[in-house]
Amino acid sequence: MAILETADEGDQERPLKLISKKGVKINKTDNWDWAALHMVVYGGWYEEMVRVLIEDGADLDARTFDNETPLELALMKGHAGLKRIIEEELMRKERIRQNSAS
Repeated sequence: MAILETADEGDQERPLKLISKKGVKINKTDNWDWAALHMVVYGGWYEEMVRVLIEDGADLDARTFDNETPLELALMKGHAGLKRIIEEELMRKERIRQNSAS
């Protein structure tokens, strides 16, 4: 749960240290189905942290208890930079999917 707590606090250094350790469950959720990526995006913290979470396998399609994805939270909160990062990764994954289907 440490990754969730530090993501919720807006601390950049501690989550990045936790992520670098083996065995950290990057997609672990709390009681409301919020993962670290949801919390970081909602708070508008650190584009670098969002990139690291995505690189380490954060689920971009994960939904909170209220059925919100990280992209929807970025849109709702007006975090344009985070929205752009998530959209770019979603497009990259779609291109890979299309190429592998060909």
